[in-house]
Amino acid sequence: MLVVKDLKVINHLPSSFATLQSKAVVSLLKYWKHQGYKESSIHNKISVLRNICTYFGNNEFPDNKTLSIRRDKPTFCMPTENFSLSDIDNLFSRDICTLQKSFGMKSSEAIKLKYTDCYIDRVIIRKAVSYNYQDRYIPFLNDEHRRVFYSILDKYKPLTISEFLGTRKSRTQLRGSLNQLGLTDLEYFRKIFIYRSYHELSIDNDQESAFNVVMNWCGITNKHILKEIKQWLENS
Repeated sequence: MLVVKDLKVINHLPSSFATLQSKAVVSLLKYWKHQGYKESSIHNKISVLRNICTYFGNNEFPDNKTLSIRRDKPTFCMPTENFSLSDIDNLFSRDICTLQKSFGMKSSEAIKLKYTDCYIDRVIIRKAVSYNYQDRYIPFLNDEHRRVFYSILDKYKPLTISEFLGTRKSRTQLRGSLNQLGLTDLEYFRKIFIYRSYHELSIDNDQESAFNVVMNWCGITNKHILKEIKQWLENS
């Protein structure tokens, strides 16, 4: 993990992320700026480090305002084109994108999912797999929804896609497949899930409830991203 290497370089590597102190975070921030990292890259690195610390029970991590970190560009880029899964030639990439479109998971989660990560009525995204290190679930809406899950994961069992293909190769092939469609966003099909699920739930529920349910399914808690997504959905 690169952040561990960087903490070691600046002599602030703790015995556990549970005891990482604010002064170490500040020193790390200065180090990254000195190394020439862009503001957006530093924002992402801090977000990852904060999630790791939260996972280990460290709730004293300074917020972005305290650290004087800001991000000029939107943190959630909206999909503007309409592509079908059938447009993806690479079968591995199509499986990853199908999991994203059907269950709203990130690509990093889809490649680590196992066929055993479910109950009879739901898919389980465990904290070891989840991008924000928190357990969550996505319900099976019907038998066809459940069939999609098993039709993909059964092909790789007892492995995950990343174990079967390799993590780097999985990402490289996915990026290449999306680039062929003119897409640079690895989470494009996850956003299609968000859009579709929100509008379907809004038919029988108020918009606020529908929004909260979909965000819980996707594990999105960042208030700035939530605001951007909400504005996008309400205007779509």
